Amino acid sequence: MLRIRESFGAKLLTGLLATVGVLLIVVYAVVRSVTDAQVAEVSDEAVRSALVQFEAREELQRRQTERLVRPFVEGRRAAARLDEALMNRDWEYLAGEVRYQFELERLPQFPVTFTDADGRVVLSVLPDGDWVESDPIDVGPLAQALVDGEDFDMTSYRIYGDRLYHLRDRVVELGDRLVGTIAFALPVENPDVEEVGALLGIEVCFVVDARCLVGTEMARGPLAGALASLAGSPIPVDAPAEDIDWRINSVPLVAWDPGLGHRVIAV
Repeated sequence: MLRIRESFGAKLLTGLLATVGVLLIVVYAVVRSVTDAQVAEVSDEAVRSALVQFEAREELQRRQTERLVRPFVEGRRAAARLDEALMNRDWEYLAGEVRYQFELERLPQFPVTFTDADGRVVLSVLPDGDWVESDPIDVGPLAQALVDGEDFDMTSYRIYGDRLYHLRDRVVELGDRLVGTIAFALPVENPDVEEVGALLGIEVCFVVDARCLVGTEMARGPLAGALASLAGSPIPVDAPAEDIDWRINSVPLVAWDPGLGHRVIAV
């Protein structure tokens, strides 16, 4: 029987181990790439689903504001009354109508802002029912873009006090003439965001000015710093936090104004 010399056997074993090692590295790389692809797919789907949920809630708010704005715009007579009130600067009448509509809908009062046909803010009715001839909600830029463009309405987000509001501004016309715009600011609430988070198993934070203003409980708590720091990231970021590996995505609150703020979603 032919005996393999010990030195040759050692070399053969070393070669086999090296080959197996390379194979293991290749297998690991393949498995890792497949796993990363699956994670990315799950993350992307969760983000898409979250955006659909938030869009559905914004649509509900749009319908809500349509009911509130109806007495000011529905029919020629309503638009004419609004036109007359704006021309006569009858702010008590407009503020009273706003308060009445919120009472009629059994809703807590939110900020409402009126502008003239040039997009200048002339009246803001505040959550406490008082009114001012100024623009504390910063509706002016949105109204200006609206009257200068061809859109019927536009949406954005604003901070008022310590709350984040979803702002919707729409035009009011009398025949072919622009009367002005009316903007409603409805608050973005933590329970609504938490409902989306629980439904999809994600953490979400609305980040404005590097602060997590509204979000799920964990996003407002231990994840707040990490999520706020990644707002505006153009690509998903893998980051560990609270002993969990997260894939964090950042999506602008308003597509046409990404500097305004972001929804930061951790999957």
